Amino acid sequence: MENFEELKRAVEIVEIVDAHAHNIVALDSTVPFLSCFSEIIGDTLSDSLQPIDFKRGLNEICELYGSSLPLDAVEESRRRFGLEASASICFKAILLIDDGIKLNKKLDIKWHETLVPTVGRILQVEHVAEKILEKGPNGTLWTLGSFMEAFTKELKSEAEKVVTFKSIVAHHSGLSVNTEVTQKEAEESLNDVLCATKPVRISNKSFVDYIFMHALEVAQNFDLPMQIDTGQQQFGFLSTLLVPQEYMVLSFSLQSGDKDLDLRPANPLNIRNLLEDKRFTKNRLVLLHASFPFIKDIGLSASTIASSFGKAISENKELEDYKPEDISLSLLRMISYNIGQIAYLNALRFGLKRIFFGGFFIRGHAYTMDTISFAVQFWSKGDAQAMFLRHEGFLGALGAFMSYEKHGLDDLMVHQLVERFPMGAPYIGGNVHGPPLGDLNEKISWMEKFVRKGTEITAPVPMAPPATTGLGGFEVPSSKGVLRPDASKLNVGVLHLVPSLEVFPLLADPRTYEPNTIDLSDHGELEYWFTVLSEHLSDLVDKAVASEGGTDDAKRRGDAFARAFSAHLARLMEEPAAYGKLGLANLLELREECLREFHFFDAYRTIKQRENEASLAVLPDLLLELDSMTEDMRLLTLIEGVLAANIFDWGSRACVDLYHKGTIIEIYRMSRKKMQRPWRVDDFDAFKVRMLGSGERKPQPHKRALLFVDNSGADIVLGMLPLARELLRRGTEVVLVANSLPALNDVTAMELPDIVAEAAKHCDILRGAAEAGGLLVDAMSNIQDGYKEDTPSVPLMVVENGCGSPCIDLRQVSSELAAAAKDADLVILEGMGRSLHTNYNAKFKCDALKLAMVKNQRLAQKLVKGNIYDCVCRYEPAS
Repeated sequence: MENFEELKRAVEIVEIVDAHAHNIVALDSTVPFLSCFSEIIGDTLSDSLQPIDFKRGLNEICELYGSSLPLDAVEESRRRFGLEASASICFKAILLIDDGIKLNKKLDIKWHETLVPTVGRILQVEHVAEKILEKGPNGTLWTLGSFMEAFTKELKSEAEKVVTFKSIVAHHSGLSVNTEVTQKEAEESLNDVLCATKPVRISNKSFVDYIFMHALEVAQNFDLPMQIDTGQQQFGFLSTLLVPQEYMVLSFSLQSGDKDLDLRPANPLNIRNLLEDKRFTKNRLVLLHASFPFIKDIGLSASTIASSFGKAISENKELEDYKPEDISLSLLRMISYNIGQIAYLNALRFGLKRIFFGGFFIRGHAYTMDTISFAVQFWSKGDAQAMFLRHEGFLGALGAFMSYEKHGLDDLMVHQLVERFPMGAPYIGGNVHGPPLGDLNEKISWMEKFVRKGTEITAPVPMAPPATTGLGGFEVPSSKGVLRPDASKLNVGVLHLVPSLEVFPLLADPRTYEPNTIDLSDHGELEYWFTVLSEHLSDLVDKAVASEGGTDDAKRRGDAFARAFSAHLARLMEEPAAYGKLGLANLLELREECLREFHFFDAYRTIKQRENEASLAVLPDLLLELDSMTEDMRLLTLIEGVLAANIFDWGSRACVDLYHKGTIIEIYRMSRKKMQRPWRVDDFDAFKVRMLGSGERKPQPHKRALLFVDNSGADIVLGMLPLARELLRRGTEVVLVANSLPALNDVTAMELPDIVAEAAKHCDILRGAAEAGGLLVDAMSNIQDGYKEDTPSVPLMVVENGCGSPCIDLRQVSSELAAAAKDADLVILEGMGRSLHTNYNAKFKCDALKLAMVKNQRLAQKLVKGNIYDCVCRYEPAS
């Protein structure tokens, strides 16, 4: 507790701090003595002396002065002592003075500084506003704009001279501040104020609320507290009675004599609307006189302890008179607040700023987490933060399992955990809260119940019970259902343990690696890509249904998929962080997972087969053309071929539109003809020097190359396979890395051996390498390329990458790929998904070549400052 030693000393030394007083007036002031206690005017002022609080305070002041009880004896004692002597009796430490009240012959702040070591000035914002309005503008009429400019200027000029701002907003308009008051409403209210009689007295609610919120903003900028005088005091008893007549300190706004004050809207409970406004969360608010007559609403008496349940059972009610939801809410809040306070106190002992919570008590209970968060923030004054693991249930069970008995999971790493968001998860699909759904038919039926209303998606699932009564002062949840407004941000997917996943060993620095190139935290970027995915959805559904034969069942599943994925997009558009950190790779992976959830395991199967057959038919001619070229020309033609063939991407709307205008071969040839250097990103010359050398110097070939392939059809057959063949020809082992699961028209590791086998019928190099790599079991005797070469000793292999998305996160790759990468010294990433959307900025321990045609205009502009169909050939030597 050494951090609080200074505070402890101050508490022990300082007897009392008057946090709210007014100026002392001179001996000959016309201010009546009794006006210290009330604003009541006339004969009824004497009634202010009857309540017990006044009499108790009078006893204490008599003891201080050594006088007898009657009030006139107290006055006589103060006259006898005189001004300075009275001050020495009453004041010893600190005074905070609101000098905004008008008093006859009041003494200024400097005079008060002769009494005590510390005097701080309090600035009443309404008084500032009234002074400005009384003074008037320079030759013109006030407008809201000109007034607010003058008001703000005055507040800022005084902010450095005062210790706090103060407002009497509760007197004029109550504590239910309208935080949404408009400029028009404030302008109209200002006109009403100006039309009223002089002197100016601000009492119009809209205008008072408007200037109060503006003052809060200024206070926040200058890190000043804002005192709010609630006007709830019954009498200004103890602190006022301690002051001699000559030193009258009007500590309170005082009793029912304040004609603007209505106790009902001034209830401190009404301030909740202001407290929940995010603009003012950093403001420090001090409620003055917030006890009587609402002490039962906002606190407990000294005789009441926590176990009495907040006096829920009053003298007139039994437990049965309260609704169960009210009781449950009270229990929940009591326990959650206690957890938050105890956790913070323990964290304080060890200097911790972040506190992680777990356990079934909070699992899936957004309100509980919200309440604990509030408690930690409250007790720490924002210095500590409550943290919640999105998968604490899974991790807790796993931890218990591992602690019970070792099962070879000692080396479990975060990259082996994969999160997925099935439609049946409790918090998924827009604002839908329903039971977990496992059976496909049940899931489809559930999705069919969705009702579209514009872009909003709702579902007829059981919602919350009726609102609570609020009996006993219990809080009524302010949002739909049983969740607070921000509770819907808490979405938990299904975490899968995949022990075979590993970090790609050739990453230069896995700790700083970030796969996503596009920052979806930019709302404009997020909205654009959501639009792209939404516009592509109908075409994707058509392909998916056709891949299943177009049956009624397939159509029903397709419609359910469309609704489910649209719900995902709607949810993420509302709260991008709902499923954790969001990148384009995650978004595309979510789409593929959603397809598989509704049993569409390869939506482009028939299209891929058709394009593979068409491309394999022209492969022999392409290989003959390549073999007739010089080494330099062949390498350039191969890179051009990869870039040209990469145009075949069913994930690109521009390319899909292009496919309707020609055959696959016609489009490929057109793309080849447009391959004009320099490309938008063109490192070909550097790559050529590494491959072929410069002058007489010939470099050693790469030992092993990993080729991350993209699409089926021309992309793999006419682009990447010929490039792989060239590397094999030079003595480099080649590993073709393909998706483990289908995604769009991407080729998979399962499909590649058949494609290689067909291609090997036309080429000795491919055939021999495929045999060496175990892709072909029996040597093939039918050679159709017209020549034979010795079977190369270097193998051609195929491995799966461990994912099923058009993109790839190299923090989670298959163990097979990780093993193959250990001896590799060249990585080639091909296609938009693997080399542009992700990994464009990735650094590797080995040489890296990134090849892609940009098939999206926005991406081209943002990434390479180019246009659609520009090409990227980015070569980066080993880091």
